[in-house]
Amino acid sequence: MFEFHGWATIQSSVQPDADELLLSQERALEFVRSAVGEAQDKLSLIDVMEGGNSLAVLRLHGLRNHRRDGVLQLFKRIAAELPASYGILYIHDPEDPVHDNCFRVFRMARGQVEEFVDQILSPRIPTIEDAWCEDD
Repeated sequence: MFEFHGWATIQSSVQPDADELLLSQERALEFVRSAVGEAQDKLSLIDVMEGGNSLAVLRLHGLRNHRRDGVLQLFKRIAAELPASYGILYIHDPEDPVHDNCFRVFRMARGQVEEFVDQILSPRIPTIEDAWCEDD
């Protein structure tokens, strides 16, 4: 099962000027909400929650039968458009021939999304699941 879980703090700027920050943060949220609307489907939770200090959090969660490339593309799109934003996205894709038994970790920081090896939940078997055994 294709599984993803992540978050990103949405920031329009790393050096806030009070009045300018509010306006640019509003534009940032409009962009993110539009991008989320394009990536959203009925089987995933992808939303934006406004928090304090003119910041917002993007939440991404889903369990799907097959790969969902749009989730990582959304993460990369936000990084490119709003380079002050940052976050983490975990993906497990059993259809990936190289990474089928592990989670991949994607870090959004400074406008870039980089992939890292997960050492907490991987390898999936035996860390969180038992291997399949077929009785003869």
